[in-house]
Amino acid sequence: MPLYGIGGFCVELIPKYPTLMRQAEPYRVTEERPADFSVMPEESFLREQKGKYPEASPDMLEYVFTGSLFARAALRHEAIVLHASAVVLDGAAYLFSAASGTGKTTHTQMWLSHFGAERAFILNDDMPLIRRFPDGFRACGTPFAGSTGWSRNACVKLAGICFLERAAGNSIRRISAFEGVPLFLGQTPRARDAELLELQLATLDRLFREAPVYRMGCCMSPEAVLCAYEAMKGADA
Repeated sequence: MPLYGIGGFCVELIPKYPTLMRQAEPYRVTEERPADFSVMPEESFLREQKGKYPEASPDMLEYVFTGSLFARAALRHEAIVLHASAVVLDGAAYLFSAASGTGKTTHTQMWLSHFGAERAFILNDDMPLIRRFPDGFRACGTPFAGSTGWSRNACVKLAGICFLERAAGNSIRRISAFEGVPLFLGQTPRARDAELLELQLATLDRLFREAPVYRMGCCMSPEAVLCAYEAMKGADA
């Protein structure tokens, strides 16, 4: 069975349609090793989803729901997937999450424009994995990268996570778990049972104790990049 190395996990996956095949290929591993988990939506489930979303192609249904299965499986391994755009600058990962249409991709693209390709790149543009390693939390690329498909097979030290909101000006502040956990739960695949929810909350509790999380109002101007960077670069992750 095909194996893929995603965020340090060995994952069993059988892509059948072009989008997932293309996105997963950079993560393919050739050596035989035990799988940590499998993420393969059943055909009956995909047919059911096709009935709910008739406008969606089988290709897109496989891509989206395989990503959801991966996110839920990762919860059992002290890892969480966040709907975010992750940019790496000088070897540290900065994640920006927001409701669709707010401009998180626009924001991280401005980081690339400001700092240049020699220093910055997009790690994942839709569903980066946040996982705790022995040396702390890291952000990892996954094959599940939304409509842009921007992703790299890498795990990078997490500098911080920021939840974006549109505003007339630019301001950023660090937030507590009390304020931040509901923001996370609104931007990550929902745990479908009590056991997974408990694991999800435990991972978030540790994340807030070990990594900085922010909330930012921004006007999607180039100045927003420096506002975010200056606040996040000096935090103790």
